[in-house]
Order: sequence, then structure tokens, then C-alpha cells
Amino acid sequence: MYKTWLLLAINILLTISLIACQPTQEKVTTSIPNSTIASEKQTSVNKVVALTSLSTDIIYQLNKDKLVGITGSKLFSQDQRFQNLPRVSEG
Repeated sequence: MYKTWLLLAINILLTISLIACQPTQEKVTTSIPNSTIASEKQTSVNKVVALTSLSTDIIYQLNKDKLVGITGSKLFSQDQRFQNLPRVSEG
């Protein structure tokens, strides 16, 4: 008798906890007023110091003249493309 009630109580608690842990279906949207976007000033970047090896490679592929510094990554120690660029960190 107690075993049946205990199993029923555990079943109910597990069901409630599973229902409580399901993600909600609400969609949160935010909007930015058009005046804020229009009033922002667009600027051009002249110099870039890349702090990761991935960003170094991407920036070099986009515009190698703007890349002025890179990390001291082992990936670039033997690469001829980056020999003249200063290293901003090591290790």
C-alpha cells in the first residue's frame, strides 16, 4: 500500500520537474529606433592589431595594409607574410 503511494508521489514529482524544465516558446524581440541608427557616425579603420591567430589571418586576407601588429603565436613564427609585423604578446 505504501509502496504504491510512494511510487505515485515520485511519478508526480518527476512529471512536475520535467514540465518545469522545458523551454518556453516566448519570442523576445527588441527594436532600435531608426533615428539611433541613422545618427551613428560611420568611421574608417586605419590600423588593426589582431589578438588571435584567426583574426590575424582574416584581417590579412581582407586588407594586409591595415594590419600593424599580431600575437606571438607559433603559427606565425615561420610564416613569411608576418615576419615584419611587431608581436604584441608571447605565449
